[in-house]
Amino acid sequence: MVSIGEHIGLYTVLNAPRDIHIILIARCTRLAAFGAISLILVQFLKTKGINETQIGFLLTLTLVGDLFFSFILALISDTLGRRKVLLLSSILISLTGALLLYFENLLIISVILILGIVTPSGNEVGPFRSIEQSAISSLTKYEHRSDIFSWYTFTGGIAAGLGSFIVGKLVNENNYNACFLFYSIIGLLLVGLNFLLSEHIELKNDISLKEARDNESSSESEPLIPETASDELQVQYNNTDVQQERQRSVFSRLLPSVSTKSLETVLTLTVLISLDSLGLALSTKSWTSYYFKVKYNLSSSTLGLVFGTASIGGALMALVGTYFCKKFGPIKTMVSFHSVSSILLSAMSLPLRLHEMVTLFIIRGLIRTVDLPSKHVFISAVVEPSERTAAIGFINATKTLVNTMGPTISGYMASQDKMWLCFLIAGALRLSYDFGLIVKFWNFKA
Repeated sequence: MVSIGEHIGLYTVLNAPRDIHIILIARCTRLAAFGAISLILVQFLKTKGINETQIGFLLTLTLVGDLFFSFILALISDTLGRRKVLLLSSILISLTGALLLYFENLLIISVILILGIVTPSGNEVGPFRSIEQSAISSLTKYEHRSDIFSWYTFTGGIAAGLGSFIVGKLVNENNYNACFLFYSIIGLLLVGLNFLLSEHIELKNDISLKEARDNESSSESEPLIPETASDELQVQYNNTDVQQERQRSVFSRLLPSVSTKSLETVLTLTVLISLDSLGLALSTKSWTSYYFKVKYNLSSSTLGLVFGTASIGGALMALVGTYFCKKFGPIKTMVSFHSVSSILLSAMSLPLRLHEMVTLFIIRGLIRTVDLPSKHVFISAVVEPSERTAAIGFINATKTLVNTMGPTISGYMASQDKMWLCFLIAGALRLSYDFGLIVKFWNFKA
């Protein structure tokens, strides 16, 4: 019989390389800060005397700044070095918190939000996710990735929930500065963790690349024909094929390439994930917590309890995701749970009483993360190892670009007392993502 530890990937994580453990700890640490600041960001800006529409526009500019920063650093990470990029980004988190703690002028605060690393949604910002997901794929074989990515989601969700609990208590005492101090300290902790990472997370040590090179040297006369999209059977091109397959400008020689073969898949995924991201952008943690506070007159400590419970519950359920991914495959798992979550999001637009809304919100929180490990596995499997960081970075940057529209729309809707409409539209957009996965990737096998 298969034990519970094997079902949830516990044994895989315990036996994983040391760098995997450090990445999981860093993810947990970072999401505690992101979960904390996203809960209070809109409320904090309201104390500066600006209205919802202006706040939405400022948060849009914040995401634009993150878009530029994340995209450039993710693209050059495999050239400059993944550890160096993570270190630079961690320093910027600490600096952002310190500056928000020190300055009170709205104009200066706006500049800090735009140029620093801040998340209105509570989700990842900066180049962290694309680099860490690529590093995890570099350090683990395909059959173990769903386990690692489940724990990657789990640790982040638990930490984000704890961050919400903590900041809810702090803000209830009108102590925003303590939240920014917490944010800055987290950045310093991340700097320390980055120094513990080894060179094994770099692209040159990718397991898939090493296996591919070994296969090539042991059977040079045997043509390598791709049978699946998995990293385990990567296409090896000769020098002539590479020149034909990859169109590289002088500038792009400094960056990881995406082959013509992978380009169609990456672009299709980018379109679908962008639809999903726009739905999320219309219902971010910052604006949803503000909606709860205004509509139901909830205190900050109660908001922290509600959002923290949903986040921690979702993190626990993410561990179940690895079981479904192994049993049914990533696509079927993604579509099944994501579609239900999307329907529940649309249902939040209904005129519900407080206990009904909180119940619906927590139930959605429990299932909304089950598909995430499968998504990570799927994306890491459909592109070549040498292209993985660039592909994930491109997808994440495009998501951020799409996300920039969300806060402005949400802010305007909130100013018109129509925030409920954002939930309805968000659910519909996310369902279109599920439909696209069914049409384009339903028969995918790794």
